[in-house]
Amino acid sequence: MDKILITGKSGFVGARMAIPGALPAKEILCPTHGEMDIGDYDSVMRYFDAHRPEAVVHSAAISDIGECEQDPEKSMRVNVMGTVNMAKACKEVGAKLLFMSTDQVYTGNGGADPIPEDAPLAPTNVYALHKLEAENRMLDILPDSCALRLTWMFDMPVRHQVSKGLVLNCIQSLMRNEPLRLCNNDHRGMTYVREVVENIPAMLKAPGGVYNYGSETYGSTYETFCKTFEALGAAHRIEELLSSFPANGEPRNLLMDTKKAQSVGCVFSETIEGVKRLLKEYPL
Repeated sequence: MDKILITGKSGFVGARMAIPGALPAKEILCPTHGEMDIGDYDSVMRYFDAHRPEAVVHSAAISDIGECEQDPEKSMRVNVMGTVNMAKACKEVGAKLLFMSTDQVYTGNGGADPIPEDAPLAPTNVYALHKLEAENRMLDILPDSCALRLTWMFDMPVRHQVSKGLVLNCIQSLMRNEPLRLCNNDHRGMTYVREVVENIPAMLKAPGGVYNYGSETYGSTYETFCKTFEALGAAHRIEELLSSFPANGEPRNLLMDTKKAQSVGCVFSETIEGVKRLLKEYPL
């Protein structure tokens, strides 16, 4: 593949996809906001006409849930219309489109079992509602595009955008002696971001549709943090620094059934295996 366009280069995932050699293309295009405003269709088409990408990985977003609640118009412009504009432009130039969506679309789902892509949805926040709308509108415009529902991700803060995910939270708790209180009836996937990037080539060849995209996680958020302490060699500090509490109301379940992504060649470690891989790649 000659050209892949990445939106959101300054973001947590986009920064890592933009690393030379991370994606299988001779040229990686990473336009700045000044070069391409995703919320402005004319701006998007000018860039696409000039550069003619063969594939687009659309990761630009307003991903802060609180910010989306406070400014839903901004969220609509970026998270929905930005995706619509990407789909229209990809259709014009014949490019494959991968859209980074979110497991937050499952916030209204209960139960404790992993949730498949075709489950009925009732998202409970603006960010999730807009991501789901973006998925639907994108697929209406460009049926062979793919919406990737990402989990919470983790990495080490080396050179690139930092997100205070699973491993960094644990390390900071240990280094600063700061206790963490964690839900014992909250279940969600957590994924090593390197595996998110490594599986993009498989998704570029995948049939269009929605895919749960990330690691399977077993146990509650509290249990996952305990296992991460153990992987860090700090099991003896669990009682000192980690405590659990039940979430108010119904238990939250964001666990995803990932069989569909597996069927097109995506390979993700289970969460704690991903933590162990990270620790081997970034010796502490």
